[in-house]
Amino acid sequence: MANPSFQQFAAKTAKKAQISYTRAVRTGGGIDGSEILTYEGIPTICIGIPVRYEHTNYGMVAYQDFAYTVKLVEEIITGLSSEKIASIVKSSATLRIYS
Repeated sequence: MANPSFQQFAAKTAKKAQISYTRAVRTGGGIDGSEILTYEGIPTICIGIPVRYEHTNYGMVAYQDFAYTVKLVEEIITGLSSEKIASIVKSSATLRIYS
């Protein structure tokens, strides 16, 4: 369950840092972050790396995809000022009220 405001912030951050990304549309499955969002209302997003043979003991990723993902996470973390976090939390509170 991605928080739309947090997801938009991540996408803008990727564009600003010139990091290519793809938004995935999930029709099933889940992540542990969903439990955190449901329980405490903490905004979450899922950042994944393209993986071949994902559900095996030898999943493979392109190193460049891994490096770009690390860079994106670094950029997101450094861009999360107190004000930005407050605005994302505020928007998620509004989403819960109207959901």
